Parts: sequence; C-alpha cells; structure tokens
Amino acid sequence: MRHAIGKSANDGRIAGDEVKANALAASVMREHGVQVNDLHAYVLPQLGRYQRPKNVHFTEEGSAFLAKQVAEAILNALEDNPQQ
Repeated sequence: MRHAIGKSANDGRIAGDEVKANALAASVMREHGVQVNDLHAYVLPQLGRYQRPKNVHFTEEGSAFLAKQVAEAILNALEDNPQQ
C-alpha cells in the first residue's frame, strides 16, 4: 500500500491519489487472498507528526512508528499460520 503523499505540487503528485491507488491495490490483494497491512490508514491520524513536511517520506520517529506496526502484523500472521 502506498503511504500518504506530500502536499507539494512540484513533485508531480496530487494529494488524494494515494487513496485511489490504495483502493485499487486492496482490491487486487483481496482477489488473490493476500493479507494487507494498511500503513496509510494506520499513520493517517498522526500524519502531521510523523511525515516530513511536503515530502512522501517519514521522520525517524515516523519510521519507527510504522516499523512497530509492520512487526506486529508479521508476528500476528506467523501466529495465525504456524509452519509445521
């Protein structure tokens, strides 16, 4: 899933396009039975705190925030589907 995009028109991105891209990606993933960890939805309520201004990238604190969610999702997937 794509992360939230920067707000600058200079980078060729349009605010809100990430929502369309994420919806399309989610549809494809559902169709193929792929589990999704929606980091965009996870970070969105705190985007101003964690994303660099006018940039698609996150601060070090933001990357750590996202990494914790990724690790939790991986651990949950492993617990739900243990390899025998």
